[in-house]
Amino acid sequence: MTAAGTTRAMPGWPQLLRAGVGALCLLLREPARAADSDSALEESRLKLAMMYNFSNFIEWPAAVLPRPDSPFLFCVMGNDPFGTLLQPLEKRNYHGHPIQLAHPATVEAARKCHILYVDNPGGTVLGRDVIRALAGAPVLTVSSGAEAIDAGIAIGFVQHNDRMRWNMNLTALHHAQLKASAKLIEIAVSVVGEGGR
Repeated sequence: MTAAGTTRAMPGWPQLLRAGVGALCLLLREPARAADSDSALEESRLKLAMMYNFSNFIEWPAAVLPRPDSPFLFCVMGNDPFGTLLQPLEKRNYHGHPIQLAHPATVEAARKCHILYVDNPGGTVLGRDVIRALAGAPVLTVSSGAEAIDAGIAIGFVQHNDRMRWNMNLTALHHAQLKASAKLIEIAVSVVGEGGR
């Protein structure tokens, strides 16, 4: 929702694709290094670009960002597969809100995030029931692997037909008071939870 409390129109799949490519290009602006050929690094770049783009297709409660200068917290908990790739995000914004990076170590700190990437939920203080741990906090949780949504993660990256895609857990989104664009749900590989398929 906008600051005035009205809902923004959500873009469609073509815009999602274009925005995702644009975000990915942003992250690839740094001079190429020999290590960039490493597939794990390229996978991390792609995941980061997609997460940044997910923010355009998720609606947070208006009270989450009460002021025009309220920071948008982009967090990584536990193992950090991104490292210095995160730094360019601090030059970006979410609808005018400056993006700040954080690495929460406690559940209380994690509840303050807007996007929270958790590489292995079971290996963190969140445990294997992320929905219960975050207790309704408006946090978009993201992880990797087909089992991620079973742990209560909202979006789990998966490889599908040699492409990076995602599964979605609508119950996790509902408990987090978040609304996802129908297009984001439509192009997910698998959707579980309330109204899933």
